[in-house]
Amino acid sequence: MSAVWKFFKNYGLLGLWLLVAAMICSSYFGDSHEPGYYFASNTREAFYWLLVISLVEVAALYLVLRPWNYHCSFARPLLALLLFAPWAIINGMFSMHAQTIILQHSFWLFFIVCPLLIILFFVSSVAVIANRRRAANESER
Repeated sequence: MSAVWKFFKNYGLLGLWLLVAAMICSSYFGDSHEPGYYFASNTREAFYWLLVISLVEVAALYLVLRPWNYHCSFARPLLALLLFAPWAIINGMFSMHAQTIILQHSFWLFFIVCPLLIILFFVSSVAVIANRRRAANESER
């Protein structure tokens, strides 16, 4: 079980990116290519750019979330959230009148931002509980 968790922890984001890349590929090859009808249509250039941009996003996430040391572990998800939440909002606005590959990228960003919010809530909750216990132990002495 430990080896499976270690593998998931190290390569989970990359596996999630491969899943999103497969969804982008299926959307690109499955939809019609009407370049003049939509704001951002399923063109070959949009397809390649979305794959490259999403790969750069995974690299940025790995650089922020998986550092070489684990000092200041609360700041890393906060920094990632501050980087990706505005980008997700902007991309969500672009996907309003776009075809499905842009929408797939918006879902990708949504699945990045939501777990970061959950992680921040969990980490801050654990920190509050630990600080209360520490203060209670110090007051008993």
